[in-house]
Formats: sequence, structure tokens, C-alpha cells
Amino acid sequence: MVATLILVVRLSVGTLLLIALVGKVLDLRGAIKQLSAYRLLPARTSKTALAILLATELTLGTLLIMGYRESLTMVLTGLTFASFAAVMYVTLKRGLVVECGCMGRLSSSQVSWPLILRNVVIAVALIALPMAGQTLRAELFSVKAYDAAALLLPIIASGIFARRLHKVPQPILPT
Repeated sequence: MVATLILVVRLSVGTLLLIALVGKVLDLRGAIKQLSAYRLLPARTSKTALAILLATELTLGTLLIMGYRESLTMVLTGLTFASFAAVMYVTLKRGLVVECGCMGRLSSSQVSWPLILRNVVIAVALIALPMAGQTLRAELFSVKAYDAAALLLPIIASGIFARRLHKVPQPILPT
């Protein structure tokens, strides 16, 4: 039962991350603007931050769907969703009205408590399920040489996204 639930969650969240990636790539300038609207980073770092976010979505989405280091990838993705929830929480507490930007051009909704709850639920599921399956500890302590290849994916993807984003003009944000 747990194995089936893990599979469903892993494939669903992996697909969600890849769809979110596509939505942002379809409108890179809009994605930069959305990320800048959170006002957590200096505007000049928005392109770099977006490149890292896109690489993270690509890497985690792909690894989840492939089932690579299933438990470890699920926990890392859970921590990523927890950080998304934290960013949204800080945004709401600061009184900012910001479009989520989660799905890029494909969907639009404002940062809200239900979105924070959604991300928390996803984070808890991604972290709790591998622990219920008790495979996380084995994966953490059995790193193999070929695991280095999986770490190259986000590095290469960040470089590709950064190069593409370098050509996108910086949007002007209202102050």
C-alpha cells in the first residue's frame, strides 16, 4: 500500500514540477517579473535565481518520474516545497499581493493561505512517505560513483538556463 502511494505521489509531483517548468519557460520575462515581485532578492539577481529554480524543477521532476534514489529525491523535493511555502508565508506576512508564478504562463493565482497549505501538504507527503517505507537511511549511506552524474544535471541545466536568460530583458517593476 505504501509503495503504491509513493509511486502515485512521486509521479504526480514530478509531473507537476515539469509542467511548472514549461509554464515558466514559455514566458521567461514574465517569470523573472513574478520572481522579482516577491522582493526577497535584489532585482539584479532575478535571472540567476530563476535559472536555479528552473534547474531545480527540471532535476527534481525528472528524478521523481525516473524513480532515481526515490526516497532521497522525495525528501529533497519535500524540502523544496517547504521552502516554497515559507516564501509564500513571508510574502503574506509582509502584506504583499503577489501572483504565485508557480505554473508560469499556464496558470495564475495570488499567493494565499490555501496555496501555502497545498505546498505544506505536498512537502509532508514527500517527506513522510519515504520514512514510512524505511528506505531513506539506506539511500543516504549508499552513495555510488554514478550518483555524481545525477548531480551534473542541475549544474548543466543551470548553465543552459542562465545563458538563455541572459538574453531576456530585465522587466521593470513598479515600486
